[in-house]
Amino acid sequence: MPSLNDALITGWRHHRAGRLEQAATLYSQVLAAEPDNADALHLSGMLAYQTGQLHSAVACIERAIAVNPKVPMFHNNLGTVLQAMGHRSEAAACFERALRLAPDYPEAHSNLGNVLQELGRLDEALAHYQEALRLAPDCAEVHNNYGNALRAQGRLEEAAAAFERALSLRPGYAEAWLNLASALREMERLVEAETACRRAIALNPQLAEAHSNLSAILLKRDRLREAEQAARKAVSLKPALAEAHANLAAVLIEQNRQAEAGVPCLEALRLNPNLPEAHANLGDICAWRGEDSEALQHYERALALRPASGEFLNKRGYAMEQLGRLEEALACYEEAIRLKPDFAEAHSNRAMAWLRMGDLKRGFEEYEWRFRRKDCRPRQFAEPAWDGSPLEGRTILIHAEQGLGDTIQFVRYLPLVEQRGGRVRLDCQPRLRPLLPERWLVRPDERWDVHAPLLSLPRLLGTTLETIPAEAPYLHVDPGLVERWRRRLAGAAGYKVGLVWAGNPDHRHDRRRSVPPELLGELGRVPGVSFFSLQRGWSAAGAPFPIEPLEREDSQITDTAAAILNLDLVISVDTMVAHLAGALGQRVWLLLASTADWRWLRDREDTPWYPSMRLFRQRRPGDWRELLGRVAGELKREVG
Repeated sequence: MPSLNDALITGWRHHRAGRLEQAATLYSQVLAAEPDNADALHLSGMLAYQTGQLHSAVACIERAIAVNPKVPMFHNNLGTVLQAMGHRSEAAACFERALRLAPDYPEAHSNLGNVLQELGRLDEALAHYQEALRLAPDCAEVHNNYGNALRAQGRLEEAAAAFERALSLRPGYAEAWLNLASALREMERLVEAETACRRAIALNPQLAEAHSNLSAILLKRDRLREAEQAARKAVSLKPALAEAHANLAAVLIEQNRQAEAGVPCLEALRLNPNLPEAHANLGDICAWRGEDSEALQHYERALALRPASGEFLNKRGYAMEQLGRLEEALACYEEAIRLKPDFAEAHSNRAMAWLRMGDLKRGFEEYEWRFRRKDCRPRQFAEPAWDGSPLEGRTILIHAEQGLGDTIQFVRYLPLVEQRGGRVRLDCQPRLRPLLPERWLVRPDERWDVHAPLLSLPRLLGTTLETIPAEAPYLHVDPGLVERWRRRLAGAAGYKVGLVWAGNPDHRHDRRRSVPPELLGELGRVPGVSFFSLQRGWSAAGAPFPIEPLEREDSQITDTAAAILNLDLVISVDTMVAHLAGALGQRVWLLLASTADWRWLRDREDTPWYPSMRLFRQRRPGDWRELLGRVAGELKREVG
């Protein structure tokens, strides 16, 4: 019959080989004969830990320590079990006891570093990793853990070097490839990050964290369909991985699927209430709903969890701006830029803030950062960009960007460019071409010497609030077409008002600027007014009062313009028709959200861009009913 020591050794061999049942039988035999055998108690505890019986594991190892408190490994392994149970402070105390018994115990230094990192005590964690590496310089796991602590401190270059050292020691270390990918992603080295992440997946296809990280990388690379697939794969592999749900929410938000994004976002927060990305995502969803106070709360929670995040600071600034706290918003953008000097979104938002404040010189200069955003890539030309200097007979191509309203607003600058001695050619949206002088319209075979984006002209021409070219009309319509529309509308009784209550539904801020049509009823109660719809793609059926449609899907913009010139007034939300009416010199009342687009400045009822325009702003965010009541009262006085 084998001795107890032989049985214990045989059990350990089974244990190492993964034959856990045989090991458990032999450990039980030893303990039946010798209940206080510390080694058998310790090994039984580790076997229980491996099979998920954490409370049994703690009980066995604590009994082993009671029998023999001088064994460093017992304390180290008890700490490992307690850490797995989430008892981090107790685990740290165990690792410290192990190190008092054996100061040169590299595994205990590494483990203490791990738990200190989880406790947020990064400087102490780094010191223990460094000591572990001094004692065991070829341990890939310690290099990997050291890299994680460096990454948490924002020392990304050093973190990447630590992960690369781990991989040089163990090229098949999937977790180190994953962590390297994370560091590279944060350094914006996205091609390398994707390669590293895919290497982790190739080594371990079931590593959910790698699929989740790949989703975040692909999102940054604007490959949204692949990013969504990777996030869903991560969720399927590990439904309890909060980061995977948060990444799925982020991808859906980027695709303007905010309503869908709410489900994975809330699941991420249920799994981990302290996940900063999930709070930021929920802030984005609240902002999309127009719930700016709630959005700000979630952005501030994300910042509390990760204070040095330029991305979260930028989001916080945007929420503050929507709440009218413009100076505080500007401070957020500037801090985000200090943390991340090449952060294009923060620069663009700072530009918008300066423009809204009326600082057009600084604002338009900073607005050039829009071309570094992934959603606003510049067009590429062989010819150089114009620098604003005299053109001396050269041909300049002005190319439109963004929406129809932006083009209408800024074509006012083309005569000023001509005054610089150039031949102007405009490349704009086809729908607008019939409104513009033939001499400006670029032909397919035409060549030019320099080019400029349309919305860069205010910067190139040194625009300030005082020098905005505001002469109107600066767009014109064929008089014969205007006369035909006069005859068509001649039979309408009373005061003739054109209405536009909704913009392009695909616009990112459409929920803020569009008015539910059922709220228009207050206008319909004003006597002596005939209403006409200039709302494209809308049927008059179901309107709260009679509205005659003037727009069809196939309407030419010249017809819209000619109709506007035969109305007494246009009442419009912030969309193309309002710009068109203003550019034609026609009277227009503009309905604005409480925090409107930069071009309408702050707290003004007039605008330097369109002398014939009057601004009506919400007094409370989202309250169109009160605003329309004011407009109806003004309209009643107008009609008299």
